[in-house]
Amino acid sequence: MSRYIHLNPATSFEMSLDNLKNLNITSLPFYMNNIQNNMIKIEPILKLIGSPEKYWQFLENQLDYQRKLNKIKHLILD
Repeated sequence: MSRYIHLNPATSFEMSLDNLKNLNITSLPFYMNNIQNNMIKIEPILKLIGSPEKYWQFLENQLDYQRKLNKIKHLILD
């Protein structure tokens, strides 16, 4: 779920993936800079992934896939 949320602006080509790292309207900078916050719990995801660098790699590796899903989502029956 976090991948989907963090990639959403890049999925719709609203901005590049690199610009997302510094986008202050998402929680991604907290993950990338390992910033602790009472409202955003980054520990569970970073614990699973391993590090901010690995999380970024996880996002990069899935961007094309998420864009493809976005293109065909209107073809799926509910």
